[in-house]
Amino acid sequence: MINFFRKYKLLPIQTKASIAYTFASLVSKGINIITIPIFTRLMTTYEVGIGATYTSWYNILYSIVTLSLCSGSLNIAMMDYKNQRGAYQSACLTLSTISGGVFVFIYLIFEKQFHKIFMLDSPVMLILIISLIINPALDFWYTRQRYEYKYFSSVIVTILVAVLPAIVSVLCVIVAKSNDATNLGNIKVLSQNIIIIGISLVFYIILMVKGRCYINISMWKYALQLSIPLIIHGLAKNVLDVSDRLMISYMCGKSYAGIYGSIYSLSMISLILWNAINASLIPVTFEKLERKQYRELNRMLYPVILFFGITSVVVTLFAPEILAIFTTKEYYSAVYLVPALCAGIFFSSLYNIYGNMLLFKKKTVNIMFASIVAALVNIGLNFAFIRIFGYMSAAYTTLLSFILLAIGQGIMVRVVYKKKIIRDELFFLLAMIITVACLVCNLLYNYMFLRFFVIFIILVSLFANRKKILDFKNKYI
Repeated sequence: MINFFRKYKLLPIQTKASIAYTFASLVSKGINIITIPIFTRLMTTYEVGIGATYTSWYNILYSIVTLSLCSGSLNIAMMDYKNQRGAYQSACLTLSTISGGVFVFIYLIFEKQFHKIFMLDSPVMLILIISLIINPALDFWYTRQRYEYKYFSSVIVTILVAVLPAIVSVLCVIVAKSNDATNLGNIKVLSQNIIIIGISLVFYIILMVKGRCYINISMWKYALQLSIPLIIHGLAKNVLDVSDRLMISYMCGKSYAGIYGSIYSLSMISLILWNAINASLIPVTFEKLERKQYRELNRMLYPVILFFGITSVVVTLFAPEILAIFTTKEYYSAVYLVPALCAGIFFSSLYNIYGNMLLFKKKTVNIMFASIVAALVNIGLNFAFIRIFGYMSAAYTTLLSFILLAIGQGIMVRVVYKKKIIRDELFFLLAMIITVACLVCNLLYNYMFLRFFVIFIILVSLFANRKKILDFKNKYI
């Protein structure tokens, strides 16, 4: 530990920030996973489904109500408004609040229709609306802290926002259950999000007081020109991510949505690893693209994809044990969701790699087209197959949609660069092998000895090649 901190102090500030943000992300995602076994044991599958439905609607509405101002123009504005960052943030936060006010007005007019569509009770809808208005302040603050490499304060707040709501919501649900309260799902959503709103409100006030610029037409015009195209992309991507849970909730009920949402969250264990890898991968990818070192880029990316693919297969093989630890018997039959979900998450890594290449060229419109097509296909497949085959089919329609998204992004890279940058056939051949390996795990779940033998072979192979893995890590990551 002493040697680690000595080496850490000698690192450039950009590298320190990257390590700090990766650590914060792992803690934040880890807290969400840790609370899953608590809530699945305290609450019914229907009550868990309320939280899944709330999160799905929040993710879909966030990019629309906030006009994608938090993710669209903010990073570029930090350069263009170098001496007016505070003013720009307060002006955009005002614009986001006005957009939120318009949403509130529409909600009040069509309140009954909203409740029917969203399938959420009035208190939960109120929290949803307040979150959409106040929470963007926290994202505005995060962006500036990261841009200015003020990583310590950002990491502290990130961990606080993850840990404090989790603790409060668990305590509230335990107390409510001991007092025989009904609808623990609402209690969980309310207690969790009230804490997040309270923290966000502090930063809302700070940004507004420090910025002191609330109406600035030129800043608004600048922000909207950059952000509006990304609203569609953000909406399409969020629809692709959450449409399965919403459609299961509509067509099968909140109980099945709760089961599916919990299994989906557990399947994302591998995604936590990928997010950490990708955070380190982006700067190196940009460097290779800038120098046009495409051969080196291939040599770097292929082992990363191979390693993540093996991780996805291992998580799939351990699915019965993961469910036994984190859930109750009501969820065990849903183990057959895991192979398709893990394979889909693996394809999202390919999408990220191609997306990084498009971002290097600032071709966000191209990213948007692929997202729209994949989202529309996902909705259509869910509508058709959930009715026929039940909620488990949503995992396989999601897998197909992520495959389509990765292929679409690959095509866009070819169009933008006008030549072959990476060996697509090699990447997609590996992706198909990993997908088949994940799906074959469905046949192994009833044969524990054979399944653990396969796990043993994989782990021995990794150990035998540990030197190559460490050399690669030291060279690129």
